Amino acid sequence: MVEENGFEGDYGEIASSLSVQSYELFKRSGDLDVLDGAIGFARVALFYTPRHHDDEGGRIDNLGNMLGSRYDRTGDVSYLEAAITVAQDALDSVPEDDPDRNICLSNLATKLIIRFNRQGNQADLDRSVVLVQEAVNITREGSPRYVSFLNNLSNILGTRYSHAHNMADFDASLAAMRRIVASASVLDPNRSNYHKNLGLKLAERFELRGDRGDIDMAIAAARDACDISRQGPDRVSCFDTLMAHLKNRYERFGNLPDLEDAVKTARAIVEQTPRDHPSLARRRKHFVELLQDRFARTGDTAHLEAALRVINTALQDGLVNEEDSIDNPFGRSGWLDSLGVLLERRYERLGKLDDLNSAISKGEEVVQMTPKGHQTRVGRLNNLAYRLHLRYQRTEQMTDLERAISVIQKAIHESYEGHPHRPACLGNLGLMLRSRCERTEDLSDLDGAVTATREALALTPEDHPDRPMYLNNLGIALGRQWEATGEADMASLDAAISTFEQALDLTPLDHADRVARSGNLANFLEIRYLRFPARNMSDLENAIDLAREAVDSTPEESPDRAIWCNNLGNKIQRRYEQTQDVDDLGEVYQYYLEAWNCHGTIPFHRITAVVPILRIAYRFQDWDTAVAIAEEAINLLPIVNSKSLDRKDRQAVMSTFDGLAAYTCAIFHEIGNHQDALRYLERGRVVILGELIDSWSDISRLKKDHPELAGRFELLWRTVNSSAESLDSEDRSRRPSANAAEGLASCLRSIRALRGFERFRSENSIDEMLSCAADGMIIVVNITDIRSDAMVISSTSVKSLHLPNISTSEAQKWLRKDWSGGGRSDRGTKNREYREYLLWLWDNCVAKILKNIGLEPLSPDGSAPEQLPRIWWVGTGLATSMPLHAAGVHEPGSTDNVFSRAISSYTPSIKALSFSKSRAGSTPAVGSGLLLATMPTTPGGNPLPGVTSEKRAILDATDGSATVEALDQPNVDQVMAGLGRCSIAHFACHGMTDPRDPSNSGLLLQKANASGEPVVDLLTVQRISETAVERARVAYLSACSTAENKTRRLEDEVIHVVSGFQVAGFAHAIGCLWPSVDRICADVARHFYSSLVRDGALVLENREIAFALHQSIQHIRAREWKSPLNWAQFVHFGA
Repeated sequence: MVEENGFEGDYGEIASSLSVQSYELFKRSGDLDVLDGAIGFARVALFYTPRHHDDEGGRIDNLGNMLGSRYDRTGDVSYLEAAITVAQDALDSVPEDDPDRNICLSNLATKLIIRFNRQGNQADLDRSVVLVQEAVNITREGSPRYVSFLNNLSNILGTRYSHAHNMADFDASLAAMRRIVASASVLDPNRSNYHKNLGLKLAERFELRGDRGDIDMAIAAARDACDISRQGPDRVSCFDTLMAHLKNRYERFGNLPDLEDAVKTARAIVEQTPRDHPSLARRRKHFVELLQDRFARTGDTAHLEAALRVINTALQDGLVNEEDSIDNPFGRSGWLDSLGVLLERRYERLGKLDDLNSAISKGEEVVQMTPKGHQTRVGRLNNLAYRLHLRYQRTEQMTDLERAISVIQKAIHESYEGHPHRPACLGNLGLMLRSRCERTEDLSDLDGAVTATREALALTPEDHPDRPMYLNNLGIALGRQWEATGEADMASLDAAISTFEQALDLTPLDHADRVARSGNLANFLEIRYLRFPARNMSDLENAIDLAREAVDSTPEESPDRAIWCNNLGNKIQRRYEQTQDVDDLGEVYQYYLEAWNCHGTIPFHRITAVVPILRIAYRFQDWDTAVAIAEEAINLLPIVNSKSLDRKDRQAVMSTFDGLAAYTCAIFHEIGNHQDALRYLERGRVVILGELIDSWSDISRLKKDHPELAGRFELLWRTVNSSAESLDSEDRSRRPSANAAEGLASCLRSIRALRGFERFRSENSIDEMLSCAADGMIIVVNITDIRSDAMVISSTSVKSLHLPNISTSEAQKWLRKDWSGGGRSDRGTKNREYREYLLWLWDNCVAKILKNIGLEPLSPDGSAPEQLPRIWWVGTGLATSMPLHAAGVHEPGSTDNVFSRAISSYTPSIKALSFSKSRAGSTPAVGSGLLLATMPTTPGGNPLPGVTSEKRAILDATDGSATVEALDQPNVDQVMAGLGRCSIAHFACHGMTDPRDPSNSGLLLQKANASGEPVVDLLTVQRISETAVERARVAYLSACSTAENKTRRLEDEVIHVVSGFQVAGFAHAIGCLWPSVDRICADVARHFYSSLVRDGALVLENREIAFALHQSIQHIRAREWKSPLNWAQFVHFGA
């Protein structure tokens, strides 16, 4: 071609060549000016290209691509529109039979997809599908372009499925991917990616439909990809995908080989990833998660330690820094989250509390780092709540449980319907509510636990590996519901057992949780056996087999082994009771001994085995073992009775020691060591109140001699023992109880190093106990099912007396009776039965004791009562709540009763008596102030019309002998202020006994609510016992059940309203074992105070106070001897 100016050449060809070169230069440099030049050259090339020229389509296509790049770089939609126009022109310019038409079709489709992603126009998406499908149809199968166009078609169909959720599009996309795999050449460098992508597409359909075949084919495709890329650059990426599919299938179906393959694959991936590779952190994280799953499944700690090593390596490599975004799962928060999970798992395996505390700390940190609404927040809240619940199970600290429930409820509130963590959160809420119900006996929590667990189960697919866990938890909750509702509906128990059986059937034989689930099923089979032993002997045999499986499956070093040994021992014991096969008893003994010797477990599980060991050791006469274990068990008390726990938590801890002191005492009696019997009985009982007593003992002398040290001691003691109820939830988390407890221990060491304070807050020596009996006798009655004894402590000796005639079954029959309530006719029957009880107690116990010590009536007619000796009764074991003071024959003229032979008092322990006597020695023996608190009416309670008569009787009896501060309808603060000013505090009001928490028992007073309406204001045992009153001498509690503790598992702690006043510093406390009659209360009070008035003053000598109550009761008894329930309830505690 020759132009007029003499230039020879093809302008179109030259401009096209320059545009292509400039475009390639842009791709390397990213320079927009270069791209604009390329676009200019391309336009020139098209200008000089004749219509229907062979190169027209290609040059139009090139311009379209360049305009598309300009849009990609700048986001200017005008370039996209221009690119689409050019691509359409290119397609229009290409004949139907042109071999490059498929390229033009594909290019236009690509640009339409870009516009769809920008503007969301469905027409663009639909047309792109048609265009690419046409490109595929006109392309020869097997050609390189065919595979490329199929790949585009699969991707575009996938996009349309994501937009409209039409499964036909998804299936067509998957079909296209299958054709790609089938058509790709073995030499195609992308062949491994095609197989990998097919696997991803199949895995996606598995998530949609849950068809096992899809995930199986996905794994097969991923394995093919790994085989194809074995030496290629995509090898690690393919193995990464295979690992994800294996993990997915394991999580859904729980097949252990899948998890093992995933762990093996993940380890290889991490080892082959360069240290500077951007995916190393992600791959390490996945490896850690798989190792966690492997440990959770098998319990093998090697996998746990390997996971910790991976995290430590990541930390050492500097992959964690403070700048990481919360959205980066492999940043600081992600690694801290993983570390917390690992520490939690290690705690569950090895029982190290430091691991759990650290896991909680990590959990708190990651929750604070995670904003509300973030995709990881619900899971992290769930983890934190679970760990707090774990710590509650370890320490029984109620604040942990309440906080766990609060956190998990927050997690549920923040989780939307369908949230992947919602089932786990609901399941954990069920666990926590059940724990709170077991602690507080609030059945609404149990109902909530069942509801939450059922909801978690409903959200969990039939084949999901978590389903057996939820079934197990539901079984426990249903079983507890059955127990709580009176055990009448056997269908409910059968349903619970059926649920456990389903859980166990779904649990693989090698699963780490199978042991616990076997144990739970065994326990409820045992319960059903106990309900119908003749019909369900097979239940007991099955329970034994399951319990044995649990023991055999638990490693010897596991902290849980003690639980399962106790469990198995208990069930074989049941069979022994049925068969009396001594071989069974020997096996029981060995399993309980093994439980005791599990030193790696928490103390509570070891302690559970001790009483059964002592009972069997008594049968086998294995005295050395019994003595060694009993001594060590009681010496564990200072370890588990942590001062960092509040009162409620310490009560829960002490309940695990119930009966230990009584059985230890019985063992020492059996071997003739009576002084050690007394020493260990004192050491193992009344621990909580004993510590409060110790806190006030000798403090006055310490203040006088060493005021600074005394002040430091009091400050530390108050900090350690302050009620957690007085702190809000935020303050509780900051409460420095552990540090204060350490400081208190150090302070005690300093005090005991001082001359004259060597035994400050130490247990009483035998000589100190003897000195407590200087003006009377202390009689300890210990009743157990292995032997019963009395110990008589005088000022010179400890004398032991065996009581072989006491039948513990008979004793339990009397103790189970309810002596309160009922109508007039019931009252007559109960009085008659109670006289029979007092006669039984006399004949089988008390008469023998008094005869042995030579305590006879001073005169045949019971006269000269002022000369009667004093007795302080201490009941232990089954004798804790027996009315020893009232034992005897009660009819006119009889002296075969305690009233005719002694003046009776009670004391929780000899230490408590020593404290009361020391308090009596430091307060005036002449009363100067009387606090008289009366409650004729109580909000929500029955009126007490007799209170007015009782008040009048007291005022008449004490007229002029004391300054009276009368408080009618007082609140707690008014009473607490009055206690600091009085010598005598008299309460005429309702009392309340809390069988779940004796420290919450108390006196019902009154306050005004925010609306000015009267509501109950409870003066609790805890509030009283944590108060020190300097001038107090006598507390008279004319209220219901103030000397009663209805908590069977806390009987050894003797926590009730009367003992609370005694510990607060009142040397004498008078209370009632059960509710009394108004007129009797007034009559007893009148005679009591009248007896104390001498020469116009109240005489408050120790003996005079006890004698005044004795005479007041005798006055009522003389005229109402047939009705002991009217007078036998009045008791004196203290000096």
